[in-house]
Amino acid sequence: MPWWHTSDNFEPIDQFVRSTMSLADLDPESVAAIGLYLDNREYEMAFEGLFLELIKSRKTIKLNASECIGMARQLKLDKETVFDHQFWSKFETNLHDMAK
Repeated sequence: MPWWHTSDNFEPIDQFVRSTMSLADLDPESVAAIGLYLDNREYEMAFEGLFLELIKSRKTIKLNASECIGMARQLKLDKETVFDHQFWSKFETNLHDMAK
């Protein structure tokens, strides 16, 4: 069973967000905000914020789409979001575009 199917294990999500953030070369304000969400164990906000910043920056980073979708579903971002009510459709479109 993939780790993202276990609902209480957020350490891999924390590591994923931090490593992806460093690869993405985001602006300092975004890095600080996402880092604060992680430090406060607000993984949904950190994950959503990271992907919204990636979408906005139009940076292409090689990501495992099924793993990203699994993490997002573990965080229930397919059902409820914090920052953008259209997050899920933007997220899926962005992952699809990155795979091209």
